[in-house]
Amino acid sequence: MGFFQYNLRFGIEIARIQLEIFCFLNLGPQFVQVWILS
Repeated sequence: MGFFQYNLRFGIEIARIQLEIFCFLNLGPQFVQVWILS
């Protein structure tokens, strides 16, 4: 049971990191463009 809870927490951490990277890759260039143009 403890092993399963550990795996679940680890999976949630990895999913959160992947989501942050995905958002950064998608939104980052747009923010940079806006910053350069303004």
